[in-house]
This record gives sequence, C-alpha cells and structure tokens, in this order.
Amino acid sequence: MEQELGKHVIIDAKECNEEYLDNKRKIKKIIKECAQIYNLHIMGFKFHKFKPIGLSGFAILAESHIAIHTWPEYKFVSVDVFTCGNNMNTEKVAKYIVKKLNGKIAQEVKLDRGF
Repeated sequence: MEQELGKHVIIDAKECNEEYLDNKRKIKKIIKECAQIYNLHIMGFKFHKFKPIGLSGFAILAESHIAIHTWPEYKFVSVDVFTCGNNMNTEKVAKYIVKKLNGKIAQEVKLDRGF
C-alpha cells in the first residue's frame, strides 16, 4: 500500500536581489509574511550568516519546514519547502518566497514523499 505523507518542493532561483539575499531580517520577514498568507505555523527560526556574505536559514513549521540558502555574489537562492500531509501548497509557498526576492526560477523539483 502506498501512502503520500507529504509534499516537497525545491526551487533554485537566479537574478535575485543580492541585498535581500544577504539580509537575515529581510528573509525572516518574507517567511513570516508567507506563513501568514498560507496559514502556516512557525515554531522557530535558525539562521547562520556567512562571512563575508550569504546565509542559510530554517523556519521550523508545525507543518514541517522552510529552508533557504543564499549566494548573493551569484544572485542565487535555493528554497526548500516540505510539508507533512496535503494541507499546504508547497509550490505556492516556495514561489512566493522567490517572487519576494525578485528572482527568476531556474529549476524546480516536486516530490511526493511517503511510501
């Protein structure tokens, strides 16, 4: 018996606003806005700011997680959204984040997770 346990979307985006990609407060604000729009429940954040530029961060959600990894010097971001169950449109969430970073989608991978 196969059962879908969640949805997973990974988007790589180019031509993003490099100032946004190096701004932890801006990224956190975008994720909070996204959570409000899509009725997600943020349990916490964890970010690491790289020197001289770039950051990686996670929003732990009651529904699962949002991860983001930035390369401002290349105007590139990787956005990873995973949800348990089928109540969240992971693709819309990831695309919202990319749009707010002024990026263009270079690659998108969608996975149904489960067994």
